[in-house]
Amino acid sequence: MDIWNELTDSFNREMAIDEMKKKYENTHLVLIKPDGSEILVTYKGFADGLHYFKDELGIDIKVRHETDYRIVCIFPERRLFNTDKMALEFIRLPNRQYRRGICKDNVRIYSPIRALWSSESSAWNLNTLRDALYPKYPSCAEEAIQQLETKQVISVALNDKFMISLSFTTKKDHFYLWYCNKCIGYFHKDMFKIEHKLFTQEVLDNATLFKPYRIEF
Repeated sequence: MDIWNELTDSFNREMAIDEMKKKYENTHLVLIKPDGSEILVTYKGFADGLHYFKDELGIDIKVRHETDYRIVCIFPERRLFNTDKMALEFIRLPNRQYRRGICKDNVRIYSPIRALWSSESSAWNLNTLRDALYPKYPSCAEEAIQQLETKQVISVALNDKFMISLSFTTKKDHFYLWYCNKCIGYFHKDMFKIEHKLFTQEVLDNATLFKPYRIEF
């Protein structure tokens, strides 16, 4: 089975081309070259015997229907991830969708701290999606605290579930600890104080994240 039939559950070339348009046009996929390198792309359609994609820089990529390239549709689990300015959360929406690739109809990417004031999703593009698909996290909480102290970021994800943010209360000398989109405690004077006991086990299971600081329940 060729890659197009596999992506669309089709049985022939004509059906696969038609289904690619229906299920993947303007959605985001990973294009894997024969040498194994990966490119995050947006599928734009089929014309003149070629499948058209755009990469993160907006450059056109043309792929013949008969090709050695592989194409993968990746949907990560719900996760926090870091961008240049803040931590965001990636959530796959439960709505039934005919479109199979990642798009704004089936994914929500938003800032948990900004969600305190607005229900709107954050604007995102392929660069944001790359951060979500290939997340990078600080080596420890101390590194995250140092980043926050510079005021160049408003939040930092420690891993896919925990995040520390600048203060959003009158206690400006506090940083706040989040589990996914829930604020569960704060950081002050070299100590994490967990205020929501419901998340005690999750914190204990990830205790190494918070070194070298103390944790109080």
